[in-house]
Amino acid sequence: MERRICHGNLRDHSLTEIIDKKLVNFSKENVKECKQCEFRHICKDCRPDSISMKIDDKPWYCSYDVEKGEWADPDEFIGQILALNEQS
Repeated sequence: MERRICHGNLRDHSLTEIIDKKLVNFSKENVKECKQCEFRHICKDCRPDSISMKIDDKPWYCSYDVEKGEWADPDEFIGQILALNEQS
């Protein structure tokens, strides 16, 4: 469950009214970079787990560059994550 997405309050609405149908059917085929990735069917389910508030962005911890077909250098990738944390 993504904590940044508010669906509503069950005290005020029924479950069928609260749940967004687009989220119920959301899959890696809806995530911008994951839908092009050759590893999308073997990596763990991450939806939605992005740094941005956009649920269709790839997960923050994915270091694979789909366009290059390469994994990021682990030390460089961790440095980028730490830099993002310092900004917030």
